[in-house]
Amino acid sequence: MIQTFVSSDYISVDGKRFDVLKFILAIFVVGIHTLPIDFWLRPLFRTAVPLFFIMSSYFFFLKQSKISDLNEKRKSYFLFVKRIILLYLFWTIVLLPYIVYSGEWYKLNILTILHIFKSFFISGIFPASWYLTSTILSISVIWCLSKYCSNRFLLFIGFLFYVCCCLTSNYFAIYEKLPCSIFIYKSYSFIFGKPCNSFLSALFFIVIGKIFAENKWFLSNKILIVLLLSSLSLLFVEAEFIKSNRLNLSTVDYSDDCFFSLVPLCVSSYMLLGQNFLTISINTVELRHSSTIIYCSHFTISSLLCGFCLSLQRGLYLFSTVMLISCFVSCLIYLLRSNCNFTWLNYAH
Repeated sequence: MIQTFVSSDYISVDGKRFDVLKFILAIFVVGIHTLPIDFWLRPLFRTAVPLFFIMSSYFFFLKQSKISDLNEKRKSYFLFVKRIILLYLFWTIVLLPYIVYSGEWYKLNILTILHIFKSFFISGIFPASWYLTSTILSISVIWCLSKYCSNRFLLFIGFLFYVCCCLTSNYFAIYEKLPCSIFIYKSYSFIFGKPCNSFLSALFFIVIGKIFAENKWFLSNKILIVLLLSSLSLLFVEAEFIKSNRLNLSTVDYSDDCFFSLVPLCVSSYMLLGQNFLTISINTVELRHSSTIIYCSHFTISSLLCGFCLSLQRGLYLFSTVMLISCFVSCLIYLLRSNCNFTWLNYAH
């Protein structure tokens, strides 16, 4: 059944398919960090974070679009930020021993203090938490600028920044030939972290989510499926082109986060999912909660496993083990929260 993106009963009636999508994307993120770097599905896994950004933006700006009072809009914004901050603080406290040990923060000096400050407020203090800080920063930037700038202008600026992220990721071999490129890259990375793992990579997809929330865009399923399959094919062609020409290898850094073809692939797949009702009979709330817990815990679990078992390498065994332990942690949190009245565990998701 076809629906437009803006619908009064959209979230309450048919939000289940997004809960399922979040869980699938969480598995993709685990795959990025546990399966071999040359695993053939790795480019597809890179759709996870852009789609997470689009979803976060969509639901935030959809709620904003239904509020006319300026004070209520501000209240909604601060509640959104508060929720992410509480999630961020919960996992920071839980993972603090690992954070201190892995980052050698017990060796206190001025550089360590600066690094802690930068990590906590900008680049993310625990592994994979850059997504949380980037969501707050990028949505805050777009939310403020939207009072003065059109969506088209914001989309254009966001796309320019995403191009920069692609150049400093999969196309670094081209980027480093530009004048002053290494100095700019190192300066930005020192303050904000890698461009591809910072709020710059989020801006374009945050604007896309905002546009979906505020406008009744519609394309036929036939067009969207053709666009999705074409961009999916293009993604693997682009990945092979990058690999064949060694474009993401340099003497400075290595990253394979950002592909140009992720733009049409993520936009078309999100539109296709958003325009069609899917009948899901099960309760997907805990599935949504599990996706957050898996995302926040998996990298630390993987690092600890590899630390205790030095022979353990990236592969299907590591991926399966991390998924099992992450799901166990999720189930444990659910049981403690439900049966032992540990309501503070709600902050875990």
